[in-house]
Amino acid sequence: SMFKLGYDAFASRGIKQTLSVIGSAQDYDGTYSYTRQLKAFVDAGNACVAHGPWPAQGAGNLYSAYPSSTNPVADAVADMNRNRDWLRANGLLLPNADRCYVWPQGTFQASVNDTTLLDAALANGYTVARGTGNIAGGTLYPRGVQIDAMGKYNRLACPIIGHLWAGTTAAEATNITAITTAIGYLAANGSDAFLMLHRVLPNTTSDGTMGSAGSITIRQSDLETIAAAIKTSIDAGTLEAVTMPQLAADS
Repeated sequence: SMFKLGYDAFASRGIKQTLSVIGSAQDYDGTYSYTRQLKAFVDAGNACVAHGPWPAQGAGNLYSAYPSSTNPVADAVADMNRNRDWLRANGLLLPNADRCYVWPQGTFQASVNDTTLLDAALANGYTVARGTGNIAGGTLYPRGVQIDAMGKYNRLACPIIGHLWAGTTAAEATNITAITTAIGYLAANGSDAFLMLHRVLPNTTSDGTMGSAGSITIRQSDLETIAAAIKTSIDAGTLEAVTMPQLAADS
């Protein structure tokens, strides 16, 4: 759905995009994207970075994907590297993309203050990763963060500004406003965040078909609204939309 309904919202405005990729899901059963699409995506100046987990085309997170593991951290890192190696083998890694990772379900620790997986990620060359702490409409870094000034662990848990479906069309309007407001905060404060997107659906999709609140769906028109807000700040010279590897360049 990203390539069919979402890609052009940004590409038509000259906004580069980053895809987090699960290697095992590509060319699988027609349900996911194709390697040829990813190659064209990168050739157009966009970026691919590693995602996961590998088994079952990305079900769960790096811990739940290996429920019988006797060494969860080692298995998690092996999964991270497997997806990164798949990107490398297929010629899809731009410079510094090998330093980037997107945590499945935002999970990067087994318990509060557990840094074992973060330490292992650092030891394997990962320096910038996206978490799921949401700053849009909330109190977590409401004006974004400055990634180049963050500590090593925080750089491995960078915040997002959405998006998850709000449950109804009315609630979604408030949700989209919160996201565009957050984009304005980033522009005004010279700060950074990730716009997280998943599944794009046609504008005619009913609320009931969108899924329950918290689903990973967005209507194409709402995506256009967000992309337009980004473009407005770019044109004003107050915001730059970069790929994830660019954020890792000085790690």
